[in-house]
Amino acid sequence: MEATTWQKNNKRTAAIRAACGTTMWGIGGVLANVVFNTSHATPAWLVSMRLTWAGIAMLIFAIVTKQPLLRVWHNKAHAIRLLLFGLIGVALAQFTYLLAIFLWECGVGHDHVIPGAGDDHGGHLCARTHDA
Repeated sequence: MEATTWQKNNKRTAAIRAACGTTMWGIGGVLANVVFNTSHATPAWLVSMRLTWAGIAMLIFAIVTKQPLLRVWHNKAHAIRLLLFGLIGVALAQFTYLLAIFLWECGVGHDHVIPGAGDDHGGHLCARTHDA
């Protein structure tokens, strides 16, 4: 069975969105590392900033496109599910991601290595040293 034009376009759009998402995820990690290296920012602070500004951007988009903003709060089960997803699914995932970048900056060039740590082939684990 041959795929329809809609299915082909849908797959292409999905591939482009996946590529953009992974690219943004990587760029976000690099930029978070820059913030951690050049300031006294913590993962908790950066998560709160990212989610606050993302929420503001989504609210502006919803207002401009005239989306019904309060509809989710009319159903108690939907509201609870949204709150749990926001706290556990989004905030916790963001926090652990940024905490990993904060504690182990291996994804970006590093200054501090722990000799002898890592794999059995002489690899090194890198660790960030933060001065208080």
